[in-house]
Amino acid sequence: MKNLIDVSTLQEIKELIKEFLSSELEKQELFKFGRLVVHDHSYFNRMQISFTELVCEIAQEPVEPYYNFLSLYNNLGVCGIYLDFAYSKWTLDVSLTNQRFGLFI
Repeated sequence: MKNLIDVSTLQEIKELIKEFLSSELEKQELFKFGRLVVHDHSYFNRMQISFTELVCEIAQEPVEPYYNFLSLYNNLGVCGIYLDFAYSKWTLDVSLTNQRFGLFI
């Protein structure tokens, strides 16, 4: 699917990311995957809820949001094929990329 997030929302996300404090960025995946992570941020919690109905329609069954995270990849970032947690039947990844960002929700 294309254009899940409009241009103004993308700009909001970019501004939000610029304001993150270093202490808000989880660094445990920096060397293994080349990314900083933020789990369950309030902005992305609201975004996740807004996508729930769409995911229900695509999956053709009820779904519940469980968790979300923002991944900020550096130039050594690795995002290989993966399986989510065993209890997550459906996952929606939203990739917003430009020269500075890659993020998955």
